Amino acid sequence: MKRLIVVLLVILATGFLTLCSHMDTVMKVVDQTTTPANVPANASVNGKYYTLLQVVRCPNDAGQYGQFYDYGAWSGSSWCNQTVQSGYWVWVNPNWYIWQNQR
Repeated sequence: MKRLIVVLLVILATGFLTLCSHMDTVMKVVDQTTTPANVPANASVNGKYYTLLQVVRCPNDAGQYGQFYDYGAWSGSSWCNQTVQSGYWVWVNPNWYIWQNQR
């Protein structure tokens, strides 16, 4: 019986240590669902939008939209020869940032 308890404790401890060793990865995934670190702050309009869905590189749009433009909701499916998602669109030259949610 003692041997069984010891074996169970070793299994539990090993599982816990494995979970702890991956916690930084888990936290990075959680952080990526809000605003990833490599996205400019103004791409979310300083927190107005959250949960980044897609980044669409489209440097040719700079002529029409300048350096920054909060386009808002758009439900298109194609832009700049790319398949895109519906959401809240923000232009920060040279990319469109498509967000799922608005505060």
